[in-house]
Amino acid sequence: MSVTLQDWYCLKKGRQNFKPNVRRDRDLIFCHDNEIEELAQLSIERSFAMGEPVKMMIYGNYGVGKTHAVHHISWWLEQHEEFSAKTVFVELGDITRRSNFSALVRPFLDEIGMDEIVRLISEYTVKTTTHPRDGLRAAGVGKDIVEAYYKFIMSPPGSTPVPLTEQAFEHLKGGVVKDAASSGLSNKLDQSSEFYDVLVAIGHLYKAVDDKQLIFIADEATKLEAVEADDVTNAHWENTNKLIFDDANTYFGFIYTYSASSTGAITRSLSAPQIENRLGSRNLIHLSSLSELELNSFLDRLVNSFVDKDEVKKLADKGELGGEYDPETYPFTASAKARFIEYWMRSPEISKPRDITDHLNDAAFNALKTNSRLINEDALEVAGL
Repeated sequence: MSVTLQDWYCLKKGRQNFKPNVRRDRDLIFCHDNEIEELAQLSIERSFAMGEPVKMMIYGNYGVGKTHAVHHISWWLEQHEEFSAKTVFVELGDITRRSNFSALVRPFLDEIGMDEIVRLISEYTVKTTTHPRDGLRAAGVGKDIVEAYYKFIMSPPGSTPVPLTEQAFEHLKGGVVKDAASSGLSNKLDQSSEFYDVLVAIGHLYKAVDDKQLIFIADEATKLEAVEADDVTNAHWENTNKLIFDDANTYFGFIYTYSASSTGAITRSLSAPQIENRLGSRNLIHLSSLSELELNSFLDRLVNSFVDKDEVKKLADKGELGGEYDPETYPFTASAKARFIEYWMRSPEISKPRDITDHLNDAAFNALKTNSRLINEDALEVAGL
């Protein structure tokens, strides 16, 4: 059986290498403490204190940790009952120049699930003493969207949804429903206001039934650059985002992540002045590449979180780690760690967590291949560092 990085470097159970997992490690912060713990969390606290939905964009170069940041925010909200919230995370899929907002509504609703909407509709009147139709209309939801949601009441919770409920679910996701008119549904949704209403309705249901703010998280919004090639589609996304970030939206929160070094590089459908003004500069969170101090801290946190220090000590006590072992720089030799950090600081703009962990894993593998229990300068040389 081949030797693994987990065995060679005494990684804890479940750790295969030195790369964090955005879902499994969402409770941990490896870097960007200020941006996450101060700016982003402060934005959330401010929103709840003012009785407004969370609205935010987290941007920065590819690989700086935006996805991990939003997963941590989701975890943090779960730990704080005073911020009663439900987050729904999706990564933007394939986007073409003609893709409309159904590209987000569909995965959002799929993530929530048909059964969950059935539950919300069935409990609505009990919790509010109001008929779902009346409650959704009072929230400003258009008649067609109201009727589509109401068809979920035809399926009892815990049962197999009836065909009309399934048709309504597909309709709300922007799909084509056969014989839609005979089912009491309009034509396929395509207007920005219609997709916005779909989100308003589900946000209203969660608030009314569970007393939770629904927060949608859309990762990798950089893919929206594709719609800039079509003015009509770009306008559709721009209008939808205006509605989402407008003060009139009191029904659901929304967080985008976007890969860009500055706000000037963000695509038009998310950076139009009317959208920027609605979002507000305090809700624009920038994650930068790591400074030397941050890089040192990042490496230390990785090792402290991933490595079983007791097992390392056992190897050191038996003399199996060699004379260059230093508990302060493990799994590197002291000179190799200094060289590793110096490499990234030559061009600080490339010092991004994803690239750093990729190269760390490469160097760790190179050391293993030469039977070295420590990452030395030779292993860095082979890794191109």
